[in-house]
Amino acid sequence: MRAAAQTALLDAMLGALSANDPREAAAARTRRLWLTGGAVVTGLGGLAAAAAWSAAAHLFVLACLGQWTWLLVVAPLWVDPFDPPEAPGRRATRNAAMGHTALTIAVLGAEAKLATWPELSWPIQTATAAAGAALVAFALYMLRQGVLAAPSKAGTQGNQADTADDAHDSLSPPDEE
Repeated sequence: MRAAAQTALLDAMLGALSANDPREAAAARTRRLWLTGGAVVTGLGGLAAAAAWSAAAHLFVLACLGQWTWLLVVAPLWVDPFDPPEAPGRRATRNAAMGHTALTIAVLGAEAKLATWPELSWPIQTATAAAGAALVAFALYMLRQGVLAAPSKAGTQGNQADTADDAHDSLSPPDEE
């Protein structure tokens, strides 16, 4: 929420200093409103799940649909043409949406079990297990690629990973002298 407020302030200041295309301002406003709303729904879903409130499943589904609507419809049609994203940022957003989708399936699985829906519990629990396995596999893949590796410290002896290509080396222990 704090980041959304800071972004709004920065957008307003930059807009006042430069003669922006009104479509760029509209794209920035759309991004800010959509992402802030999504953060609120996601946060409420998490709180509802932590409190074991029955609305958690509905909030998770709404947040998940919102993320994929952003990635597949809203951003490409109304935001990206006027304010293109950087590739790493869009990739991170897509990865987060995939993770949230897996978590949504897990919440639905818990809801099905709690609500004792016998006709839905087996398929949803199977999907939950598959989503969990996919999430673990994805995290292991990211670790292998070095994306989740801890950043190297400048000047530390034995640390060999300063580039993404050599990031897999950062998972090995430092050389002993």
